Amino acid sequence: MIIGVGFLLFSIVDEIPKLFVLRELKSKPEIYKKKGMLSFPLETYQEIDGNYTNTIIRLLKEEIGISLEKASIGKIISKNFSLIPGRSDIITVYGYGFFHGNPATYLCPSDDDITFAGWYTCEDLLNYPLIRVETAPILRHFLKKHAREILG
Repeated sequence: MIIGVGFLLFSIVDEIPKLFVLRELKSKPEIYKKKGMLSFPLETYQEIDGNYTNTIIRLLKEEIGISLEKASIGKIISKNFSLIPGRSDIITVYGYGFFHGNPATYLCPSDDDITFAGWYTCEDLLNYPLIRVETAPILRHFLKKHAREILG
């Protein structure tokens, strides 16, 4: 079983909570990922991580380019989403939290498959014409079940 761990990292930009968004630089057809797609950061759980929190800590460094001191992890949703068509061996879970730095700071992922695309509202990301297949179901779940907890 492959477990993808997503992280919705929010910052307050112009008094509006916005989400850290990445752009894919390479296609991976086996997981329906195309160059140019947007999404929140996702990282693959590894046994060495021990738990999803440690995967998110690694994700912060690799996918966003920050340490845990610059972010807080609010909650991890362990609902197992099976979102990749034809790939029942892949499930996705997600967490959410806040960025504690200046959102105008240049953030640079260490992974060369992705680049920082900007800070987007959840609605703007949902309406973007090219998003990863995991993005819409997880964002809709977050907005329906958890957004009020942190976004008011």
